[in-house]
Amino acid sequence: MIVASDGVWEFIESIDVVKIIAPFYESNNVEGACDYLLGVALKRWQEVIKFFWKEILKFFNRKKKLWWMILH
Repeated sequence: MIVASDGVWEFIESIDVVKIIAPFYESNNVEGACDYLLGVALKRWQEVIKFFWKEILKFFNRKKKLWWMILH
């Protein structure tokens, strides 16, 4: 059984988690499995956050240009 927070499950499907930790399970390396799984989840989380920040900045840049056009 794998117990993890939603920070893992939100970004990695169950079957992918099993595939990720399988090599660590076979060598009885629980700590290594946890570290690696956390790293994969963190990388995916950062990619999603980076995407949303880019979209947010694009939105505000468009608003800024619109206000500049209205005021000038």
